[in-house]
Amino acid sequence: MERKSVDGISEYDVCRGEKQKGNLRYDLTLIYPKRLGRPACAGRELPRTFGHYHAKGQVELFEIISGRTLFFMQRYENNPRIIKEAYLVEADEKEKVIILPDFSVTSMNPQKKKISLTSNWINIKVKNDYKFFENLKGNCYYIVEDKNKNITFKKNGKYQKIPKLILLKPKKLSAELRNLDFLNNPKKYKKFLTVKNCYKKI
Repeated sequence: MERKSVDGISEYDVCRGEKQKGNLRYDLTLIYPKRLGRPACAGRELPRTFGHYHAKGQVELFEIISGRTLFFMQRYENNPRIIKEAYLVEADEKEKVIILPDFSVTSMNPQKKKISLTSNWINIKVKNDYKFFENLKGNCYYIVEDKNKNITFKKNGKYQKIPKLILLKPKKLSAELRNLDFLNNPKKYKKFLTVKNCYKKI
């Protein structure tokens, strides 16, 4: 088990390689419900993982084991400060969330007292790139709790251009994706790995 933190405040635990299926690795992530109080957010940021991009074209599959989890996904083309698409996915227990090609992933715990426990399958060769999130201090939006305990979205001023944030719910995995081969060969399943096919707007 590896314990990580965001700004030394929000803690989460990661257990990598709990099991393996061919070239796929199974991990667990537990996020505690402690809020982050950071001036840059103008509120109390929801506890979250650090956030990362994958190598170009790689994908990942999450499943919610316990609690409720939010996933922030964003995509850039040439400049990581200019974001082309940004989504916040709301997922409940037993729902599965696909992190699509070229998107980042940051998971968050929106609950005030309960832990968020998720599992994920990913190809063992995939590398996580954290440097952009370190340099830009997080996603293009901060997901925060304001003084009235409402969840709001605050733009991160370190980015040059930020699109409208779109809220999504995951659809059930299509039959073509259920054998998890798409995690090893994402190009083969490109037509299925789209926002329209994997999600529905809220």
